[in-house]
Amino acid sequence: MGPLPVHVDRWPAFVLQAFTRVPVLAGLCCSLLAAVTWVIALARAPLSFAYPFMSLAPVLTLALCGPLLQENVPWHRWLGVLLVCVGLVIAAR
Repeated sequence: MGPLPVHVDRWPAFVLQAFTRVPVLAGLCCSLLAAVTWVIALARAPLSFAYPFMSLAPVLTLALCGPLLQENVPWHRWLGVLLVCVGLVIAAR
């Protein structure tokens, strides 16, 4: 897509083009799904229990960036994910 156009009159076309791209639409759909599942989780569990599970977002991002984006994930990031998961297990008990 490139940078935002300098001239304001070109912004609507730029935004329309951005929102009709498949990756952007997929991201928006994933965000909507995340919001709906968060509301469902809060309806069924106390906030003090549900909120620590928000730390799973970086864990899932790291787990998926290798297979989906062919990124190399160094071991120290996996160690950080392991620490987050251990903390989540402790908080969930």
